[in-house]
Amino acid sequence: MQVNRFRFPAIGIAALLVFAIAGCQSANQTADEGALTDFDRLETPSVAHYSMLDSQRTYGQMTQRLDRVEEQGRDLFRADYDVEGGVSGTSRLVFDAETGSPLRIRSTQKMRDMEATSEMVYEQNRVRRIMNSPARPGADTTYTDIPPDTKDWMQVGFLLQATELANVDTLRMPFYQGFGRAFVDTATLVNMGVDTVQVPAGVFDAYRIHIEFAGSQADFYVESGGENRVLRHEVPGRAGTLNTVLIPAPESGADTTATG
Repeated sequence: MQVNRFRFPAIGIAALLVFAIAGCQSANQTADEGALTDFDRLETPSVAHYSMLDSQRTYGQMTQRLDRVEEQGRDLFRADYDVEGGVSGTSRLVFDAETGSPLRIRSTQKMRDMEATSEMVYEQNRVRRIMNSPARPGADTTYTDIPPDTKDWMQVGFLLQATELANVDTLRMPFYQGFGRAFVDTATLVNMGVDTVQVPAGVFDAYRIHIEFAGSQADFYVESGGENRVLRHEVPGRAGTLNTVLIPAPESGADTTATG
């Protein structure tokens, strides 16, 4: 079967990252869906470091920071991403700490001497995306209608961390994806069970969550217990599998050379 090379963000560009929100269904869960998700599982402040690699080389590094903040009396999570590599950039995702509803994302991407920016704002039943790039000077604004309870694709990792995965077989939910072609589609997430996963940060037991979204596939490995961290993220493609793997914090002095 041919798999499209849609770029799943490395947890959240990365990255991210919050589940069983209204509209999700579990094959083995009959209790109220809210019982599956507890956003207090997201530890703050927290910092995670990742290497991004393909079958031949490491092509980038990413740092992800999550903070819990208050803004105009509202309890929010703020996720910041810093990516270094062939395409470098920063992103900030803000979402509601109680419901997981996304509020806004702002990203800047740099490649050679070019810089592009994008901003996505969730407005009730639609998303407003504003993009600026050298190829299309000036603001390019796009509106996309979204169904209720839509989450942003950058939240996937956080959704997984906040969910009681032991009680989940299958979840289906709508996601908006605003990088490149803006669209909304329903993702199917299947719990494949617990595997032993080795990454540069160590050896862990992890839930393998297989995701099909917009004609593409990905696997997320989420730590079973402990900090519920996303340990590994794999996207198959025609030229091989793209991996994002957890590495030790740079100050630890450990070897952060990643291998597939």
